[in-house]
Order: sequence, then structure tokens, then C-alpha cells
Amino acid sequence: MCDCSGNGDCLFTELAADQKEASKFRVVACKCNVGYAGTSCADNFDGCQDNPCTMLTNCTDLSPSEQATQNKAFTCSECPTGYIDDYGICVVLSDVNECDTASTCTDIQTCTNTPGSYTCNCKAGYRMTGDTCNDINECNEKSSGCQQKCANTIGSFTCSCSDGYTLEADGVNCKQGQLYQYYRQLF
Repeated sequence: MCDCSGNGDCLFTELAADQKEASKFRVVACKCNVGYAGTSCADNFDGCQDNPCTMLTNCTDLSPSEQATQNKAFTCSECPTGYIDDYGICVVLSDVNECDTASTCTDIQTCTNTPGSYTCNCKAGYRMTGDTCNDINECNEKSSGCQQKCANTIGSFTCSCSDGYTLEADGVNCKQGQLYQYYRQLF
């Protein structure tokens, strides 16, 4: 008896592997057509089952008809940007600087080129929260270093001094103004 389900040829000289000798009917083995598998050739052959594609690529299983016409069971995706296929292996190109071409970094981020990719990092005065850079309030966090008064600005801060004091050249420290010292001597 032949049970190849139309997707293969019966091998009348061989018994099927699961055939029992005491059976009334003898089931013969099948030689499956390209793209089919299983004892009765009813299953589509999965060309990707053994992970034949190189790292960094994806395998696409072809249908039985595609397998027959293309004489292959799968296709592999192309290597990702920044890599080149070198006899079936994705290798880094002389690195493409994605920061110059494909970066999605915002104006408050810096772009850092990495092999085959890039990363976006927040500029000074900003902190990453999830995937967004947000302003750091240096005044509330007391990280500004201002000696007397601090005003937060977008991405930075400004120090100032109380009446009678002037801001020193370092932009954070205050010194007593000369007029204040003069009045202090009077009273």
C-alpha cells in the first residue's frame, strides 16, 4: 500500500520505517518531493528548523512550490546596516558612522558611533528617563555649587548673590560688595 499523499513517490521495494511485519497490508516507504517531509510526505519541510542563517540575519522558510522552483528551502535576510556578507558571515564594514547619516538623536543628545550602530546620550544638564532626556534641576538637587542663589534654566542653571554681594568670576561664589563693606564700617 502507498500512502505518499500525492507529495512524493512510492518506493515499492522498501517498507515504511514504522511498518509492522505482522500487518495484513504492507505500507511502502515514500520518497518526498522537494518541500515535503514526514513518513507520508504530508508535512511541509521547514527549511529554517536547523537555523541555517548566520548570526545577525533572519531565516525565512520557503513554501514547497518555492523550494522546488528555487532549489533551496530557505532564504536569509541581508546583513544589518554597518555589516557586509563575507561568504555567509556578517562582518563589520569599515564602520559606517551612523551619527553622520542615520542618527535619530535629538538636539539635547550626543550621538556616539559604535560598530554597526550608534547610541544617543543626554547632554550635560539632562538625564535619561526611559528613552527621553529631561532637564535636571540642579538647584533642587543642590548639585549646582551656587553659594547663595540658584535659578534653574533649561539644561543648566545660573547662580546669583544676595544684596550686598557680587558674583565672583567662577560664576558660583559670592563676595561682599565694596559698598556693603563701607556701610558696615559706618554702622
